[in-house]
Amino acid sequence: MATAVFDTLTAAETLQDAGIEAAQAAAIAHTVSQAVNDNLSTKADLTAAVAELRGDFAELRAETTATNDTLRAETTAANDALRAEFIELRVQSTAANETLRTETAATNDALRAEFIELRVESTAANDKLRTDLTAAIDMLRTDLIAAIDKLRADSAVANNKLRAELYRAMWRTAVGIILVIAAIVAFAPAIQKLFS
Repeated sequence: MATAVFDTLTAAETLQDAGIEAAQAAAIAHTVSQAVNDNLSTKADLTAAVAELRGDFAELRAETTATNDTLRAETTAANDALRAEFIELRVQSTAANETLRTETAATNDALRAEFIELRVESTAANDKLRTDLTAAIDMLRTDLIAAIDKLRADSAVANNKLRAELYRAMWRTAVGIILVIAAIVAFAPAIQKLFS
């Protein structure tokens, strides 16, 4: 049972000192006393509440511990699984890398062999092209020299022919001039008589 800690008599007297009638002051003090006493707890009530809270805390601690243990076990299992997968992945990656390295080395060797073969073929082709080009240049030089010699010979013949024709034309012109002068000289007296 709750023990009252509210002094009803003192409260009523204080209300009377404030100017409230005795009956009204007593009624107010009684009402306040009931409201306060209904909400008061005893030591036994508090002890029981504390015990109940301790029980709740212990239960909560046990549940939390169990949950933590479960989570720890699940996390450990998950970590172990991930570690195993990582190890397997590393093994697979190492094997794949080795395979790729082997295939790359083989490809490089094949490419190197093809490059060497291509260089040999290219050298041979270049040598043949150089020989053919040299032969073609020599043939062209020979043909060009022959053409120049023929052109020089033809030009000399043409020059000689032209020179002969020029000389003939000069002689004809000279003869014509002489004949004209001779005619003028011959007909000069007659012409003089004609104009005198």
